[in-house]
Parts: sequence; C-alpha cells; structure tokens
Amino acid sequence: MEKVETNDKNLIYKELVGEQSPEAIFILSGGTVKRQRGVTTAAYSDLQEEFGVLGGKARIIAAAELAKIFPDTKLVMTGSYYPNPGDPSQSSIMSQELKKLGVEDTQIVTEEFALTSYDELSRIVELSLTHNWQNIAVLTNKYHIPRASLMLRKLDELARKKGDDKLVAHFQEFSQKTSFTFVSAEDVLTNKSSHYANLIKDLEDSPDYQKRIESEKRGVEALESGTYGKSK
Repeated sequence: MEKVETNDKNLIYKELVGEQSPEAIFILSGGTVKRQRGVTTAAYSDLQEEFGVLGGKARIIAAAELAKIFPDTKLVMTGSYYPNPGDPSQSSIMSQELKKLGVEDTQIVTEEFALTSYDELSRIVELSLTHNWQNIAVLTNKYHIPRASLMLRKLDELARKKGDDKLVAHFQEFSQKTSFTFVSAEDVLTNKSSHYANLIKDLEDSPDYQKRIESEKRGVEALESGTYGKSK
C-alpha cells in the first residue's frame, strides 16, 4: 500500500485498515522460538532453515500499535500448540506479549485451534459469522500477504478438495456478509518510528528475507496451479 502523505499516525493507520474501523483484527501466527527466558514469538533474526526469516514478533508490535487507535476492535489469535503439545500455544504466547505491550485483556480473543494457515483462515470465516463481524482486518508480515490473501480468496476451493462441505457453505455466507483487508505489520511499524523504518529497510535487502520472498512465491504459484497443500 502506498504511504499516506501525512505525519498523523492515526490517519495512516486508519488508511491501512480501510474506510471503516474493523470489528476484529485477526493476527496470523508467525512462529515461536524457545529461548533461555522462555518461549517467545519469532524475531526477524530467527530463521526457518531454508525458508529464511520469520518475524512474527513484528505482528504483535504492530497489533499493539493498532490497538491504541482502535480500542473497541478485538485482536484475535487462533494458533494452537507448536511444535509439541507440551509447549505453550502460539495464541497464548502472542496474547501475553500483547498484554506486556499494554493491550487490555478485554480486547484480546484467543483460541487454541489452528495448526496450519488453512486452519487459521477457516477460523476467520467461522468466527466472523459467529460474532456477526462484517468488517475485519488480517494482520501479518508483508512477505506473507500475497499467499495468505490468495489462500483466503480460494478457501472454498481448498475446502472442497478436503471434503469440508461445512466450510464451503460458510465461506459463501462469509463472502456475502464480511469485508476484509490485509494489513502489513511492516507498514504499521515503518510509521511507528524511524528505528523500525531503518530496521525493515535493512531486512528487506538481506539474503534471508529474499529466501522468504522466494518461498512465498512458490506457495502462490502452487495455489494458482491447484497443487497447494504439500507445505504450509
């Protein structure tokens, strides 16, 4: 998205999420890492083997920033246990990090359901219908948006392949009732401070970021060709 010609962060953030304030912002899971101090969301410096950078922590910082502007908007996370059932769930880790950044508990909605991108996107459909949310935003990293947004648009097709008739029907209703916007965490953080703007600029020039871009492109190609499903 093109940057708005203003220094007013409130206006910039409102432009990023669309014309109306969203009733919910779904924060997609971006990986967790075990450290000496405990399990945290993944930083840009955390790598996923040959796939490159992760950067899920950026989604949390961006969500906390948006929460200041949209205090009545729910922040929703559905990530389940990863990688082992004995570990804390991704949604619980993300929730705790949001609280540490000042987000009120009443604004946070968590579920321990999703193990895959398909699961997370299906919960966007189901929860939007359950709560009658007609205007939502989906927050993730910039590199992830092309694949995630295409996957949501093709969710009925993916559901048919899995024999998930319930989701096929619910997706049709969701498509009629709910408008959605994908928001890049980096678009938020670039406007939050010059520190993040410089960090992201350096990140996007790095070989590990380019690995992630190439991995996401392969996912988009698989979705377009109808062969998606062998990887997340």
